[in-house]
Amino acid sequence: MRQGLVGLLLMLSVCSAPKSPSASGPSAPGAPVTSPSPAIVVPSLEGLTLSAAEMQLQALGVAWSVERQETTGSRTGTVISQSPGAGEGILLGATVSLIVAEAPDPIPSPGTVKCPGNALLGVYHSYRLTVLGTCEWFVGTVVAIRAESDGDHHVDVAPDKGYGKFLDGGDREHQHGGLLLEIIKGQKLPVPFVGERISVFGTWVHDTNHGWNEIHPIWAINYLDLGSLLRILPPATPLYPSAQAQGGVGGGNCDPAYPGVCLHDGIGDYDCAGGSGNGPNYVAGPIRVLPPDPFGLDSDGDGWGCVG
Repeated sequence: MRQGLVGLLLMLSVCSAPKSPSASGPSAPGAPVTSPSPAIVVPSLEGLTLSAAEMQLQALGVAWSVERQETTGSRTGTVISQSPGAGEGILLGATVSLIVAEAPDPIPSPGTVKCPGNALLGVYHSYRLTVLGTCEWFVGTVVAIRAESDGDHHVDVAPDKGYGKFLDGGDREHQHGGLLLEIIKGQKLPVPFVGERISVFGTWVHDTNHGWNEIHPIWAINYLDLGSLLRILPPATPLYPSAQAQGGVGGGNCDPAYPGVCLHDGIGDYDCAGGSGNGPNYVAGPIRVLPPDPFGLDSDGDGWGCVG
């Protein structure tokens, strides 16, 4: 009897308890019905220029944000990181974060590059040069390159804002509106490309024979688009090889994959001087390398060959 009474009371308690709304039950009258947005697969954007990455995201209807980061080893203006990563799914309305390479300060911190004791080290006929300043940095964009018959390279560089003071009337008239930089024969600095932005460290001089200003000699070049700083001094004793010297600039049948040096096609393979290659021809580096690199001198594909 007692057990039956207890059971009856429990049944009454359960029946009289208030019911809570079910999560899966019908929505209240008038409430909007929502459904998840379709997923979008994030494309691979790393290594693309910012404009190319933005075009892809815009075509997908995806918003993006951009953060710039100073870096070396990546071309300025290219995407070096993205979040979410390639292949991940996102909902419509989400934002993809892009980190874009920015060129470091064109002038390294003081003491990074030092001047030799002789301000005109390696210069032939130094009597013709009047020194205007030693240990000078100059920043600009390459507008012309000339390989001279004596093996030197003349590089005309249009100045960045604030660097026009280095030029005189002779530069503006005869050097395409740029300052003349001279890479001396035997100085293994890679010759920059037309359109490349660089900063140069060296002696600022006036050439009394020609009537223009120069950076001559050069102690270092900072290849800003590549994020690469090279300090290579000219030979202490000036060199006067013939224009036909193997591996030098001059002659014919030079392979276009190696601007700045003449590696002749049709005479066999080239290897890096001082390396383990078996030739029969050798070239001292570092040198600039363009695809397809037929002699295989740029093993890591960074645009430089025979480094180190």
